[in-house]
Amino acid sequence: MTTNGCATILALLLMFGVSAAEETRLQGPETPPSPLENLFWSVLPILIIAGFIWFFFSRVLRKSQKRSEDYMGAVLQHNERVERLLERIAAGLPGTATMADRAACTECGGVFNVQDMIRYEGRYVCAKCKPILFQKLAEGMKLGTGAKP
Repeated sequence: MTTNGCATILALLLMFGVSAAEETRLQGPETPPSPLENLFWSVLPILIIAGFIWFFFSRVLRKSQKRSEDYMGAVLQHNERVERLLERIAAGLPGTATMADRAACTECGGVFNVQDMIRYEGRYVCAKCKPILFQKLAEGMKLGTGAKP
């Protein structure tokens, strides 16, 4: 049964209860409630609670069916494809070098991409320290130590 059908049945039951209560009010308080009215007011709360339980339980079942093994397998495949795509994109972007493509600067000790550094006698020097390297070479100092020979 659809949600609209359940709502319609619930509305009809409540209207029946309201009409029964109105009839009782019109008859006056001296008249005892009819057996049908007693039955209705006894069963109505049970039906309403059962309807709510059924409605929410059916929603949980539908959600659990969506999370079946096939669905989870499709999600895993999708995640793997996205991961591969992101790896391909990252490999093509500049500045996304791996650790093998990085080196430490001899002067400042910072780690930079090898393509952004100069290599002198097996040592790497970053662009910021390049003027310092040439100044030390001109003065005859040792590289990376800051001391004269």
